[in-house]
Amino acid sequence: MDERAYPDRPSDASPGPPTTSPATSTGTPTGEPAGLPTSPPNSLPTSPPRDLPQPRDGDATPPTPTAPDAVTGDEGEWPSLASADLPPALRLALQGVADRVARRWAGLVGVQLVEELVLSSYRGLAEGSRLHGFLPLFTERFANARLRAITSTRAGVHTDDRPAVLFLSAADSGRGQLALAWTRALAGERVHAWSAGLRPASQVHAVVAQVMAEHGLNPATAYPKPWTQEVNRAADVVVSLGVGDATPVFPGTRYLTWQVPSVRGADVVVVRRLSRLIAHEVWLLLTELGVEVDEPAVVGDTSG
Repeated sequence: MDERAYPDRPSDASPGPPTTSPATSTGTPTGEPAGLPTSPPNSLPTSPPRDLPQPRDGDATPPTPTAPDAVTGDEGEWPSLASADLPPALRLALQGVADRVARRWAGLVGVQLVEELVLSSYRGLAEGSRLHGFLPLFTERFANARLRAITSTRAGVHTDDRPAVLFLSAADSGRGQLALAWTRALAGERVHAWSAGLRPASQVHAVVAQVMAEHGLNPATAYPKPWTQEVNRAADVVVSLGVGDATPVFPGTRYLTWQVPSVRGADVVVVRRLSRLIAHEVWLLLTELGVEVDEPAVVGDTSG
């Protein structure tokens, strides 16, 4: 990880709810109430540019331009929840989410920014989601994750001495979810970690959730999330999983590519092997970042 000066920042613990070839890494440092209605209008302003091809997990992807400098999510960019065109029941549920998130981040960010992030987080998650009954819960988690990214940097300078990693894939429904789960399992709160997809899937692959449960990783915390600028900016390291040249590039961030095959269409035996491979890559990355963790026992497991 690049050497930087990190002023003090209060720690943040994010709450939680409900045949392969060896991977290679290359680095390039570069400059719920059920049944709620959902009707996402437009794409997130924090998503990749509209002319960027939006591939699904495992698809080949063309290059993308460097991401813009302005951090999205600034106040004034989205309407308030009160003025947003939402069904009354949904507005009430999201207002409850915004109130809880605002209390958690009181003194660090304003209420207006919280409401804008809650609204944009909901819209980004709702587009294409099949888990409509869980959207308020996932919206709260996603908004908290984005605020953790925003408050971990000030004027482009990290305010926390913990390393930060983003696992970026096309759909955030397989490899990225496994990488994030293993990072949290091995490092806990000693690392900031996120996963995101350039075109998030509607839900995590069922076989991935099964393998996560087998390894003691909580699949209830896994859900596909869209890419956002603030999370990308907060990351010291961005790990590309099947995204290739479509990875949005920010100056000062280190970029790695892990050659891990897609889980799409794979059976449970193959996904178990991929999970062990990803666990080993995560362990190597954490060790390189100076986070002392034991190698996960699952890496040496040769069964199934």
